[in-house]
Amino acid sequence: MSEKEKTIKELKVQIETMLGKKPELKPFQDEIDRRMSKIFDPVARLQVLSFMICGNIMKIQDLLATLPPLLSDIPRLYSNAAPERTNLTSAMHAWSCRTQEGF
Repeated sequence: MSEKEKTIKELKVQIETMLGKKPELKPFQDEIDRRMSKIFDPVARLQVLSFMICGNIMKIQDLLATLPPLLSDIPRLYSNAAPERTNLTSAMHAWSCRTQEGF
């Protein structure tokens, strides 16, 4: 078995292990597999993955954009919550405060 074949086999095992632990990612992996099955150029494959990842990042950003109204009480709840003293957004600052406090 060549190095390339070994690497591919190891990656497939890693993917199956990950999907076993996080079955909610199976639809996303199926979509990746479906799209990649038709693309043979490595650069094009990376571009497709990049677009898919960016699409999910934009969805997350849209969800995070809905958080600031919900976090309007953060300064009252956390004494160290002062977004104006940082370069973090309100939501990121609130998240970092909760993380630091082990919340």
